[in-house]
Amino acid sequence: MAPPDAPPVVYRKCHLAPPEQDTFSSGDAIPVFRFKQWRIGIQLCYDSHFPELTTRMALAGADLVLMPHASPRGSAQDKHTSWTRHLPARAFDNGLFVAACNQTGDNGNGLTFPGNAAIFNPSGHVVATALTGEAALLTAALSVRDLAHVRDHRMRYFLPNRRFDLYGADAAPRDSE
Repeated sequence: MAPPDAPPVVYRKCHLAPPEQDTFSSGDAIPVFRFKQWRIGIQLCYDSHFPELTTRMALAGADLVLMPHASPRGSAQDKHTSWTRHLPARAFDNGLFVAACNQTGDNGNGLTFPGNAAIFNPSGHVVATALTGEAALLTAALSVRDLAHVRDHRMRYFLPNRRFDLYGADAAPRDSE
C-alpha cells in the first residue's frame, strides 16, 4: 500500500468519445496504482471499448480495472446488455477483475442516466450486478484465489503466452511502479 503522504494517482481519459473531442484533450499515461494487496487501473467510459488499454494495464500488473461510465443512452438493462458484449472479454483475455458502474438520474442538462453496475471475474463471468436504474451500492468480495485460479493455469492465462516479438516493443510488459 502506498504511504499516506504519497501523491494521488491521476488518470486522464485516453480515448475521447467523438462528442468530447472538440472540448477535451486526451491523456497519454496508463497508470496502475496499488491499494492494499491490489493493483488497480482506471478507465473512463469510452476507454472500455479499446482492448489494448486493458491489456496494457494487465501487463503493468493490474488485478482490477475500475470503469466508471457516464452514458445516458437506454435503460439499465440496455447498458448491461451492451457491457456484456465487451467487458467480460476485457476480464477474460487479461486475467483480471473488471468493475463498471454508470451514473444515475437526471443531470439537470437534459440527460438522464440509467444507473447500473457490474463486476466480472478473471474468467469473464458476472460476479454481481445492480440493474435498478436508481442509485445503488454494489458490493462483492473479490478474491485473490480467483486471480490465481486463472493465472496459475497455463491454458487459462493468456498474457504470458503473448508473442511480443509480433507486436513490437510497445507490447512488452512494463513495471509501472
